[in-house]
Amino acid sequence: MKNKIKDRILRLTLGVGVAAAVGMTGCGKTDTSSDSAQTAKTEDAKEAAYTQEASKTSDDTKKKDTEEKDKTETVYVKSDAKGNPREITVQTKLKNTSDGDTIEDYTNLTDIKNKEGDEAFTQNADGTIEWENHGEDITYEGTGSEELPVDVNISYELDGQPIEPEELAGKSGSLKIRFDYKNKTTQTIKIEGKEEQVSVPFAVISTMLLSEDHASNIKVKNGKVMDIDGQKLVVGYACPGLTKSLKLTTYEPTEDIDIPEYVEVMADVTDFSLDFTATIISSGLLEDMDLKDLDDVDEMSDNMKKLEETTDKLSDGAGTLEDGMKKYQTYLDQYLSGVTALDQGAGALESGLQVMNEKKGDLQAGATLLKESLTTLHDTLAAIQLPQGSSVDLSGMETAAKQLEADETKLNEVLTEMGTGLAEMQELAKEVAGYQTTVETQLETAKTALDAIDWRKLDQAVRADSQTKADAAIDSAMKKALENYGLSAEQIQAASGEVKTEVNGALDQISVSDEAKAQIKKAKEALEAIPTITIPEVSLDTGKLTETLNDMQKQMKILAGYSTTLGTLSQTAAAALQELQTGLTTLQTGTAQLQEGSGQLEAGVAAFGEGIQQLYQGSTALHQGSGQLSSAGTALISGLDTMISGMDSLHQGLIKFDEDGIRELSDLTGKDLTNLANRIRALKKADGKYDNYGGIREGETGSVRFIIETDEIKAE
Repeated sequence: MKNKIKDRILRLTLGVGVAAAVGMTGCGKTDTSSDSAQTAKTEDAKEAAYTQEASKTSDDTKKKDTEEKDKTETVYVKSDAKGNPREITVQTKLKNTSDGDTIEDYTNLTDIKNKEGDEAFTQNADGTIEWENHGEDITYEGTGSEELPVDVNISYELDGQPIEPEELAGKSGSLKIRFDYKNKTTQTIKIEGKEEQVSVPFAVISTMLLSEDHASNIKVKNGKVMDIDGQKLVVGYACPGLTKSLKLTTYEPTEDIDIPEYVEVMADVTDFSLDFTATIISSGLLEDMDLKDLDDVDEMSDNMKKLEETTDKLSDGAGTLEDGMKKYQTYLDQYLSGVTALDQGAGALESGLQVMNEKKGDLQAGATLLKESLTTLHDTLAAIQLPQGSSVDLSGMETAAKQLEADETKLNEVLTEMGTGLAEMQELAKEVAGYQTTVETQLETAKTALDAIDWRKLDQAVRADSQTKADAAIDSAMKKALENYGLSAEQIQAASGEVKTEVNGALDQISVSDEAKAQIKKAKEALEAIPTITIPEVSLDTGKLTETLNDMQKQMKILAGYSTTLGTLSQTAAAALQELQTGLTTLQTGTAQLQEGSGQLEAGVAAFGEGIQQLYQGSTALHQGSGQLSSAGTALISGLDTMISGMDSLHQGLIKFDEDGIRELSDLTGKDLTNLANRIRALKKADGKYDNYGGIREGETGSVRFIIETDEIKAE
């Protein structure tokens, strides 16, 4: 990117003319010839075509220049082999643009001669010349004495050692010839109010012919080597003072540009000789350059300033946006906290409404029950008919109450006795239950023991025990019986063994008898046949019974008291009953209204139940929505974090882009580029101002070139 911009700047600032000139001679590079015939032929063809095209271009340009200029000068300089001028001859051509009898000119030359016509001239003391006008252009020649605008210094080295040219003739070795050029012509040019001092831009071309018989491995720095009829034509190119005038080394894009200031030729020579060298110095290097191209440079500089300002604003805007996003994140955190609270509240609302929705049936049932109860109350009140009359006979109630009190006393006595009996019975039931547990345990133990009998082991145990006891008895009996017969201990032992064998054989046949087994089995079956006794648990709460009887007695006493009071009030009851009848009628009317209202309440409760269900469904949807909103808020926070991170990267990237990219490009296209463009404008003006060597009339146009030819180097 940066290199492309540099190339663009160079194309705009240095112009096509300079680039073409530099490219033609391969400035900054060393050109070599080849000893290969094929390579030489190829190079010959390329260089011949290139030379022909360059020559054609040069001729066309010169022809154009000649046609357009009022005065054209060619300065021929004879110099020694080191480039020191010895003789200067100037050939001048005046373009006839006058209709008068004379053609006016100005020159500082001496020894002027008309070279192509017979027009006479008069040279005045102020340097003006008046030529006779025969209708033709004037071509004349004169001797110059003014200093040349460019000095040419030619130095020689043989095998790395400096050598004078006259000593070089006939020598052999590694030769180096160097052309150094010094531009001595400067102009002070004012550009946009600022003065610029620049060297007049000159293009310098130095050439020489080297014989292939005496030179090989020819190389040239800042030039080309071409084949011409068995000889090597060496052409070198330089633009002395141009780098300094443009101050290329002070500007980064141009600091590596090497506009040559010298030409260097290297060759291996044998019996060296050189007919001459020719150096051509031409002004008008930037004549064809269009300054409008520099307007593009100015525009580029202005646009780069705008781009720099825009980038600064973009970077600042990214920073502001990042700050705004962070503030928005704070607000979003607060919002998400609210959404979380909403979600929790929606959950609580949903739970509460769920309970209400589940209980709405109970509420409906209560409303219905209320309605039914009011209906029953209304119907009951409607059925009440109080007795008419002035008194109520309550004596029967009093008698009945007294009898009830007497009967209660007797009942209490009977119940007391019954409680005592029940207590004893309850104690007996506990003892029976304990006995039952003991019997069942013992029976189970017996059955378990009988089940555990292993008859085979029992038989073996019986036999083993019998054999042990029999052996002991036999040993004792045999010992006592046989000792009296005088037998030895071994004989007694042997006899005892035989008896033991017989007895043990008999004992092996002994076992528990089948009859005993049958009796034991029968006992087991009898145990198993005993039925399980289930004794119900007897639990009588006589305390509560007594408490109830006591309460009955208390109430009966209260009833007896009321009966006495009612007997006393029998005279005034009639009036009260009449008032009560009126109140009952009013109450009946009120209950009718309540009954009607309870119907409306029942309908309202039904509607309320439906509303509660809808509200519950809505709260469920609200809870789900708030949950989704909370989840979305969390995702949004996460996404915002990513966006803030990305925006921070963008902000830092824009800062880096501004510092490392835009500002560097701005440096390339800023003030330094503008100064370079102004120096090129100054060079363009200076190039236009140096248009003659021998002098020119004010207002006329001219062109000049110099051809410096050195002396030959040959052995005498």
